[in-house]
Amino acid sequence: MDVLAERQKVQEGGLQALIEEKVLQVIGNEPMIRVAIDEAQKCPELFDQIKVLYDLYKDKSKIKFVLTGSGFLYLHQLSAETLARRIELFHLREFGLREIMLLDNPAVALPKTSLFDLIAQNAEPNVIQDTIRQLQPFKPLLEESIKKQIIWGGFPEVLILSEVNDRLQYLGGYIQTYLEKDVRGIDTIADLPLYQQLMQILAEQTGSVRDEQKIVDALHCARNTLKKYRGYLIATLLLRELFPFIKSTIKRIVKSPKGYLQNNGLISYLTGIHDLSILEKNRSCRTSC
Repeated sequence: MDVLAERQKVQEGGLQALIEEKVLQVIGNEPMIRVAIDEAQKCPELFDQIKVLYDLYKDKSKIKFVLTGSGFLYLHQLSAETLARRIELFHLREFGLREIMLLDNPAVALPKTSLFDLIAQNAEPNVIQDTIRQLQPFKPLLEESIKKQIIWGGFPEVLILSEVNDRLQYLGGYIQTYLEKDVRGIDTIADLPLYQQLMQILAEQTGSVRDEQKIVDALHCARNTLKKYRGYLIATLLLRELFPFIKSTIKRIVKSPKGYLQNNGLISYLTGIHDLSILEKNRSCRTSC
């Protein structure tokens, strides 16, 4: 809801009228109406009206809504409170290797078959070998794409920029927006600089086994504060923790997990390392889950 006039109309209870005005059709008639609303969290009044319209027409299958937004926690809270049992949540990930390659080489007809899918499906060895042969001509392009992904991640807005400084400026703005809009609104985050320092430490330690005491000593904070702040990083999809694969649930929980910032571009910005040759000299690499 970035258009102010439309947002004001919804705030006054006019969502149904706005939809019918846009599609030139009365809700309930044929065909079904599909409504996509971006940045839905900017207009909290929207959700009660969606609930009313959904409940009114759900048995008739006359209207469907797709809501998107960048403020994940706030959007999740609004939808969970108002649209419980009426929604399905999807987390949109950044570009993967295939998409990055096609972004740079749109005319390339890359085979759609995935080796990972074939392996997961227990495909026959000859089928896997055929797929490898089909992908072999694209190896140089894929290698260039994975080098870019290791340093810059998969945000399309970053990848379409050609200059290093422009990419760093975008990533810096992304982090600032995240801190100012998503994190500052969380009542229990009392120390924003501490939160940012934690992000920097986790970026430097991405892929390493979690060392709780070392981080507490570095930040000079209480262990409960660290646990809470790290929990918000996980909840806002910036951080992911992977526990070792152990059949025993108790043993798996007791073991310390490895932590990964989800975007390599943010790691590059926070660590100041945005040159692949530096990583290669240090014999280190980073992996986004």
